[in-house]
Amino acid sequence: MNNKEKIESIIEEVILANRSAVWWQKEMNYCLAELKNLEEESFEMLDTLSEREELEERVEYLILKGEWEDNNLEKIMRQVDLFDKDVKRHIVTEIGKRWEESKKTP
Repeated sequence: MNNKEKIESIIEEVILANRSAVWWQKEMNYCLAELKNLEEESFEMLDTLSEREELEERVEYLILKGEWEDNNLEKIMRQVDLFDKDVKRHIVTEIGKRWEESKKTP
């Protein structure tokens, strides 16, 4: 893999990692809000208990996924750090452009 291909690969990895992190944040916020709503409801109902257990399991999964996300981002940043500042600046600029473009496209 030549330098240009490696830079392109890193840019794509960062964009994918960002999409994944945005998804994670939305999911975690949703689950935490649902747990809060359930706390305000009656704990006597069997459906509520089952739903609460499912949400708690989902939050546990999301915590592990969040740790993976952090580790993945650290790995990518170590790759970026190998480049000089001009290449880093190019990578950041490209990521910004492509991220904005991706938000325009459904």
